[in-house]
Amino acid sequence: MNRKRLVRYQKQLKQLQQRLSGDVREVAHDIESNQASLKEREAYVADEIETDVLLGENEEAMLAEVQLAMARIESGSFGVCQDCKSNIRAARLNAIPYTSVCIGCEQQHESS
Repeated sequence: MNRKRLVRYQKQLKQLQQRLSGDVREVAHDIESNQASLKEREAYVADEIETDVLLGENEEAMLAEVQLAMARIESGSFGVCQDCKSNIRAARLNAIPYTSVCIGCEQQHESS
């Protein structure tokens, strides 16, 4: 092969090498960016799942309290504080109809 052709091939190969090197760097950068983005999305989804689980647990607990309140209606003990046995004020029952304690006993529970 003559020197002129060899130089031409060498020039083509160098251009191809530069282009491919740039492409490889760009692909590597894209991969890193996508991995970071995926981690962010995974973290977001994990937070959303955790929030949904906590909300579900809260609603399950509230449902249990509602069922207990309905049982207290059936037994005739609805509206009577389970701790001090005094009547629970209507304003409290209007706000939280499933409550089983008066406001004074609730405050004692929260402070302890």
